[in-house]
Amino acid sequence: MGAVLAAAACWATTAPLLALFLRDDAVDGVTLALLRAGTAAAFLWFWLAVTNPQRLKISRADVPALAGFGFWSVTFFYVAVSFGVAGTSASVAITLLYLAPSLVTAGGALWLGERLTGVKIAALAMSLVGIALVVRLNHPGSLAGTPGGIAWILLAAVAYAGYSLLGKRLLGRYAPETIIAWYLLFGAFGLVVIKALASPTAWPEPGRLAIMALLLGLVTTLLPTSFYLFSMTRLQSSEASIISAVEPVIAVAIAAEMLGERLDPVQLAGAGLVLASVVLVNIGEIRRS
Repeated sequence: MGAVLAAAACWATTAPLLALFLRDDAVDGVTLALLRAGTAAAFLWFWLAVTNPQRLKISRADVPALAGFGFWSVTFFYVAVSFGVAGTSASVAITLLYLAPSLVTAGGALWLGERLTGVKIAALAMSLVGIALVVRLNHPGSLAGTPGGIAWILLAAVAYAGYSLLGKRLLGRYAPETIIAWYLLFGAFGLVVIKALASPTAWPEPGRLAIMALLLGLVTTLLPTSFYLFSMTRLQSSEASIISAVEPVIAVAIAAEMLGERLDPVQLAGAGLVLASVVLVNIGEIRRS
């Protein structure tokens, strides 16, 4: 359980750190996404090359699938999260990202033939109502962010959901660290292309760049992934998912302390509904298993 909580705590720093760097360093979202993916990919490839190079071998036939997975789950997702945080806030962004489990439920029913139970339908409804409250759809004149920022973070939630749906076939063929290494590599390559086209000369000064790279690449990416994979050897995946659902709670607390962000009572109620929907979906998974 400790490893899952450690993973959740590391992941919870993502949105607050992005918001902090965007605010204090005048750096763009593409640069932050590239630093995150590039650093994580470099460290993981070096580690596997030294400790277990066999884990880096893949079939040539799977290159297109892994490349597509990387472009979707890293290139698009990381950019969408960065732009979403820039247009909303760390607290709102991390809450909206937790629409993803409900989207996985809907996607599994539509494309994978998974059964859509009453519990899953209830969880989906709860998450949608919760999202509406968090972004203040009940008060359109005072949305919790720009329309573009809200749209970006909702697209990030779709990408996050796709991560689970697209990864299922690959997990049957390769170890998790193999998939992570390759999708990070392809995703980082996609971000290099976007960076070269969008802002090739805009970089933070070297000292700040190193800090950003280490915090985003290691603390928000490699460390939590490692903790989570370790926990999966000791807990069922659904149990681990429930425990890791404390991530938005930790993220909101960090954002309040680090950035002075506060959710109003209605937004907190909405966040509670989103969190409850995640727990509800995973309780259903535990009962079936």
